[in-house]
Amino acid sequence: MMKQLVIVGVAAVLGFGGYTYYTTTQRLPVKTVPVTHGNVLVTVSTVFTGSITSEREATLSFQTAGQLVDIGVQEGGTVSTGGVVGRLDDVEAQAQLLVAESNPRAAQVQLQRARLSVPLEDAMARAKP
Repeated sequence: MMKQLVIVGVAAVLGFGGYTYYTTTQRLPVKTVPVTHGNVLVTVSTVFTGSITSEREATLSFQTAGQLVDIGVQEGGTVSTGGVVGRLDDVEAQAQLLVAESNPRAAQVQLQRARLSVPLEDAMARAKP
C-alpha cells in the first residue's frame, strides 16, 4: 500500500513539474499568412542521396504464351496508355490464321463437288438395268 502511494506521489510531482514547465516556457513568435494558389520555385543547392521509387507499378502479362521478340521500352522509361511494351513471336499464330481462313474455302469446294456429283450419280443409277 505504501509503495503504491509513493508511486502515485512521484507521478503527481512529475506531472505538476511538466505542466509548470510547459506553461512558463517562452514561446517563439510565429508568422501566419493566408493560403494562396500558385507555383513554387525552389532552388536546392545541397546534394541529397537516396533512392526514388515510382508511385505506380504494373505487372505485365500477355494473353498467350510465346517468345518475346521485341521490347519497346527501356528500363525506367515512360510508357503512355496503349503503348506497345513488348511483342511476341507471331509465326505460329499467323500459320493458324491461314489454316482457319482456308477451312471455309475447302468446305465450299467439297460442297460444290457434292452438288455436281448428285445429278451424275442419279443419272448413273437410272442408266443401270
